[in-house]
Amino acid sequence: MPPQSKYVDVSVIIPTYFSSASLKRALHSVATQALSVAEIIIIDDSGDLSEVIKIQDILKSFTYPRERVKFYFNNKNMGPSYTRNRGIEESTSKYIAFLDSDDIWHPAKIEIQYSIMEKSGSKLSGHQFDHTSNGNLDDVSNIIKTRIIKRQELLLHNPFSTPTVMAIREDFIKFPENIKFGEDYYCWIANYSPGDFTFIKCTLAGGFKASYGAAGLSQNILAMSQGVKTAFCLLLREGHISRFEYFTALAIESMKYLNRKTVIRARKLREK
Repeated sequence: MPPQSKYVDVSVIIPTYFSSASLKRALHSVATQALSVAEIIIIDDSGDLSEVIKIQDILKSFTYPRERVKFYFNNKNMGPSYTRNRGIEESTSKYIAFLDSDDIWHPAKIEIQYSIMEKSGSKLSGHQFDHTSNGNLDDVSNIIKTRIIKRQELLLHNPFSTPTVMAIREDFIKFPENIKFGEDYYCWIANYSPGDFTFIKCTLAGGFKASYGAAGLSQNILAMSQGVKTAFCLLLREGHISRFEYFTALAIESMKYLNRKTVIRARKLREK
């Protein structure tokens, strides 16, 4: 492992839910970063003792300094927002970075994103995400392009998959714990400030399933759409958006829902 000075001031937060089988892969992608992080925080949300034991066994063979790895577990299933928020509360670094236990990072992710945020002073940044990478993430260019996310763009769509986001921990507005879908979108909008959100134009994280219309929770596109609408309702109630922005966002989300249904229908026809 690198000497003390090589650890960058980043806490990685990894929630798990009956995903011990893929957690080892996610942890490996953190351990093999070109720049090592100061802290890795794993929180199990299964509420299942046998799953906790499986994760503890994985951590015993995890080749990262023991003092830099923290493991917590919820006594019962509390949901992704509560679990990520617990990770934030337990973190101590300047930056927090989110990784889902069934996804992976490119080996250069921390090196690139940390450097950009340190130089730009960004409050939050994210990058491209390959939903069906199957673990194959392309080499990145020597020239990394970035752009500032404007408020209007953020209200039109969610530009950040959660495993791509790194943010300054101090004063970070946490995930809402009373909604199941759209909680990440709420979080980015609630934390937004002009000029402080950066999009990095390269793919530094990947998953193993389609963004929607595939197996798992992402299959329920109606619940996803309703969750986003609930998130916007909460943003309005808390004063993060105006009434005009709220009704505009609802109309846009309704159109997106219809488009997703069309995409899934076409996909099923191709598979026949």
